[in-house]
Amino acid sequence: MDRYNPSMDRRLKIRDSIKTGLAIILVLLFGLSLLPRLQNPSGSDEALSFRLSSLLVQAARLFPDRSYLWRLAGRVALQEGNIDGAIQYFIHSGLDGLSAQDLTEIGTALLQTGDIQRSVQVWEKALAQGAAPGDIYPLLLQAHRAQQDYPAILQDLEQLLRIKPDDQQVLNQAALLAAALDPVESLPLLDSAGGQPGNSAASARQIARAIRSAVQASTDPAYLLLESGRALASAGAWEMAVLAFDQATRARPGYAEAWAYLGMARRQAALRQSSDPDTPLPDDLGFAELQKAHQLDPTSLPAMIFLANYWQQTGNIPQALNILQQAVDRYPSTPLLQAELGNALAAAGDLINALHAYQQAVALAPGEAVYYRYLAEFSIKNDYFVSEIALPAARQAIILDEHSASSQDIMAQVFIRLGDLTNAERFLNQALALDPHYSPALLHLGTIFLMHGDAQTAERLFNQVRTLDPGSAAATQARQFLRKEHMSP
Repeated sequence: MDRYNPSMDRRLKIRDSIKTGLAIILVLLFGLSLLPRLQNPSGSDEALSFRLSSLLVQAARLFPDRSYLWRLAGRVALQEGNIDGAIQYFIHSGLDGLSAQDLTEIGTALLQTGDIQRSVQVWEKALAQGAAPGDIYPLLLQAHRAQQDYPAILQDLEQLLRIKPDDQQVLNQAALLAAALDPVESLPLLDSAGGQPGNSAASARQIARAIRSAVQASTDPAYLLLESGRALASAGAWEMAVLAFDQATRARPGYAEAWAYLGMARRQAALRQSSDPDTPLPDDLGFAELQKAHQLDPTSLPAMIFLANYWQQTGNIPQALNILQQAVDRYPSTPLLQAELGNALAAAGDLINALHAYQQAVALAPGEAVYYRYLAEFSIKNDYFVSEIALPAARQAIILDEHSASSQDIMAQVFIRLGDLTNAERFLNQALALDPHYSPALLHLGTIFLMHGDAQTAERLFNQVRTLDPGSAAATQARQFLRKEHMSP
């Protein structure tokens, strides 16, 4: 057993006092001027970083009334990459005595550790301490998005708009989110977004028109949210559409249509957001909502159509046909149901009855170009009497809707199938003149360049399709071409 040695104890105390004194002297003489050297420590600098961090902590413990030492230790720890230690040292100093900059750094450190809630609380305290809103609200926005706290996200976006009222991207995000949360209150934001230059303005105007039309029909909050969600989905804002439909089911839990649209939108949103769009969606995604909608109201048209689509997507064609036939029997004058039935029959290989169903859709809506396009697309896809069916149907679609990029594109597809690439390219160029971002036309133009042997232009067009509409059928085909031709996937 070692014997107590008073002189050794004194020497240890003297050494500790010297180390503490050195820490204080370093701080007093150099302050944080050492920190730039600590950002990329090497050799002697690395050793200095370690000594300074340790010495500051010892000094802080020796002089507990001097909280600034803990704060300095926290700053040094941040520079060293010691996030956990930095948080511990900053909090030890007491949040009330910290500057706005200190609080901002603590919040950032907390976020890196995954403690989102505490990071938000610290940043809010930083705002109260006078931190620049332009520095804090982007951080709060990041944290609230991670929490999926949509009301808080909207508040952050609105605060950022006050700081930078000309930020078009923030304005568009705020307008779409407001439409999903409170359609009526979103109208001023949508009107502002609709008055901006760029492609998103048309979508904002479309959504605003849909909301105003819905307000004229009803003041029911659930109905307004449903119609706003439908407009958001049409604009391709699927995440916001899911939010709007979800809000509608909360406003009226027995609303079958809202549940049906929610189930459909969950699948579409997942498809658009997937890192690998070629991977099939989980079979159970959205099914609970679709099933609930059908149970709440077995006669609901959206519930039947979306549930039938679900069965078709998951490969259960007989079940899809069963539901669609029930729907057609109940709503025999609905052209969309006939088109959906034709699609399912074609998937089952029954082309004769599929043709009859598409022709029924055209007969029920002879003035609507979309059903002629469906008929032409069926004929092209199945290479089924293209000259006799697809060609006249595509012509009629153009007659009815000459300024539609999709009508011009369907005619181009007919000519591609018939081997007339010159006319096909002419109609594709007309389609893209009407809508330069229409991805099916870009895809089909890429296939023509590929046929001409211009792989470089084809690759550029295929990649453009992938970027513009990553979860679409056109993007899936573009990726298949890229892989098949050994281009960049």
